[in-house]
Amino acid sequence: MTQANMKEPEVDVQPSDHFLVLLDVPFRYESGVVVGTSAARPALCAAGTEVIRPSLLLAMLDYMSGEVTGRPAGPTVDVRLQMLRPTSPYGRLDLVVRPLRIGGRIVVSEGVVTDASGQEIARAVTTFMNMDSSTSLSSVPSPMVEATFDEMIPARVRDERTLELVPGGRLTNGRAIGTVQGGVQSLLAELCAQHAFGEGAPMVAIDIDVRFLSALREWPMVARAERLPDDRGAVRCRVAITDATGERLATHVALTMVPA
Repeated sequence: MTQANMKEPEVDVQPSDHFLVLLDVPFRYESGVVVGTSAARPALCAAGTEVIRPSLLLAMLDYMSGEVTGRPAGPTVDVRLQMLRPTSPYGRLDLVVRPLRIGGRIVVSEGVVTDASGQEIARAVTTFMNMDSSTSLSSVPSPMVEATFDEMIPARVRDERTLELVPGGRLTNGRAIGTVQGGVQSLLAELCAQHAFGEGAPMVAIDIDVRFLSALREWPMVARAERLPDDRGAVRCRVAITDATGERLATHVALTMVPA
């Protein structure tokens, strides 16, 4: 095949109402790091509160980490976010991601979120595959229909510790990949932990450790929470995200939860 006949890889552009597009994190490159800004707003909060969902900060940093090589790359292997302090859902969020290691197969990056006053509110370390991504985002988000991102996740209750989700196209990684977006899975895990241990009250995570193990392309996906022993009284738990049978483990999420 001649160079003139060679085609560029098809890029799957996410729609303007996609989960990642609505997070609205424009970024730029500065001296080898990725610098982004997003508006702190009530839509980012746990429903009924003014506490921003840490899983959404994780989603923002995960997305930016995939750009730290100078081109879209992925998929994510694992990501851990730790909250340092709560933040107001008003003002501005500043995000910076810098590479810790760029290897031939694996990239490790560290991300920091600060508020408008410059105080750090969260840190995350992300590992992802150094492979070209075929997905890009629409540049302009459409108006968000839902009041919060919680409402974007149409999870159904299976039992007192389990939620199940049939994701639409707004929540996946695009036609070429077909899997559920990692930030969506993190939010689903946080919602599942809240459902299992919140006793009807909103909760948020202060520590989220996500391991992406295998892909699911058949629905529903099922999230099931299990509380772990902790002598200090904290709500520490694991959420396993599996296929409908529970036999195929796709994602393992360890969380520490607190009242919102």
